[in-house]
Amino acid sequence: MDKPHQEFVTVKMLFVTALLFLILGTQAQNCPKLEAAVQNVYVNFLTIYNQNLIWSDSISYMALKELKEPGSVMKDCLPYVEIKGTWTFSKYNIGTMEQKIQQTLAFGGFASKWQLVYNLGNGAKFGCNSVYVEGQTRNTVTVLCLFQNQN
Repeated sequence: MDKPHQEFVTVKMLFVTALLFLILGTQAQNCPKLEAAVQNVYVNFLTIYNQNLIWSDSISYMALKELKEPGSVMKDCLPYVEIKGTWTFSKYNIGTMEQKIQQTLAFGGFASKWQLVYNLGNGAKFGCNSVYVEGQTRNTVTVLCLFQNQN
């Protein structure tokens, strides 16, 4: 390959790489935000155990992605601690989504993990999300919270 062609390929590769980083950075900044009421349920519950937690919309988005595509976020090399819980409701339960998430946090395994949340360092970032699955007679809420320890 002659030198001018080689330089063109190098410039083209740099441009493509820069464009890729720009796209990925924009996606991370534009991650969907939870409704304030739902976010408050997570924050209010978890800050009982550690008042120094910091909410992160991007980590909340990662939790949703992991719930929808297991293994897509949680890999051995990522610095997340996860707590996951599931609670099942009667199909005729007319409670709000916020109430169902509160019940899942309270009874779906989160309360037993309080020591883990308590021991996270000051300024640990976290995000939570949930999926709601309707069944024939029962509906299920699964909540996943990811924590990124700052220590």
